[in-house]
Amino acid sequence: MRIKNLLKFSLLTIIFSCSNIENNLDRTVITFWHTHNKEETSTLEDIIKSYEKKNLNIKVELQQIPFSDAQNKYKTVAQAGNAPDLFRAEIAWDSTICIFRLFNGNR
Repeated sequence: MRIKNLLKFSLLTIIFSCSNIENNLDRTVITFWHTHNKEETSTLEDIIKSYEKKNLNIKVELQQIPFSDAQNKYKTVAQAGNAPDLFRAEIAWDSTICIFRLFNGNR
């Protein structure tokens, strides 16, 4: 239950703070990359379905990225200007994210 609440809080916080999202025929599409395992992904999918039912103008496209590849993939796509709207990052990646300005630059 604690994981589900943490995921829900994290997702909603990120959704409300994101920018540069795609608008698809009056429906906002948010791309969300994550590295969660199967159980966490299932919980996240349930949270997203519930959120989308309450917010019919928002579609969250969830994409699982293997944890072992995630940091390099995020860095590469962000530097190319193709980063997802949201991504789940390890706290240990903070310095890399700041160095490469993945949050505020290169979009």
